Amino acid sequence: MGHAYYCLPFLAPICAIFGKSAGSLLTQGSRPAWLAFLLAAGILAGCLPMAAYLLRPDSTLRETADWMQTNIPPTDLVIIKANHSDYTREYPELPGFSYLSGRKVWTWTPHLAPKERERAVQTSRWIVETRPLYQLVWWERVREKIKGHQREPEDITPLLAQQKAILKHQTPRFRVFQTSQGR
Repeated sequence: MGHAYYCLPFLAPICAIFGKSAGSLLTQGSRPAWLAFLLAAGILAGCLPMAAYLLRPDSTLRETADWMQTNIPPTDLVIIKANHSDYTREYPELPGFSYLSGRKVWTWTPHLAPKERERAVQTSRWIVETRPLYQLVWWERVREKIKGHQREPEDITPLLAQQKAILKHQTPRFRVFQTSQGR
């Protein structure tokens, strides 16, 4: 229950209450209909900040994916270590990198099974690491206060050493390494 999308099952009953009360208001205008309408409207209004947070743009993801699309051959596999936000460090899969770049990626997280880690190491020609934002944007500061923690970025130095990876490109938002298989 640590992720906000678990609130979605409540959306259907709230919308039903909202619709029923709005319909009653239009046809009857009774006091219970007004109360139900205000209750549902209040709940929906409370969900708007959460929805805005979930739908916020991720400029690091976009910038990284754009670079990958332009500079990494479409047939090469890529290991992605997304360290740029607590959100990206917590999720086991981040399909946005693959979808936006058009490249096949392994998402390097603690959730990746040992056999999959081994396959990723053996098949990937690139390692892309997004970097933490040094100055958190306001919504990340709010999130940190609500959740009460900030997961530390995972150090991928052992992976880089194992792969004999060479730094190929670096920006303030991400670093790109080419592995020994890619050279």
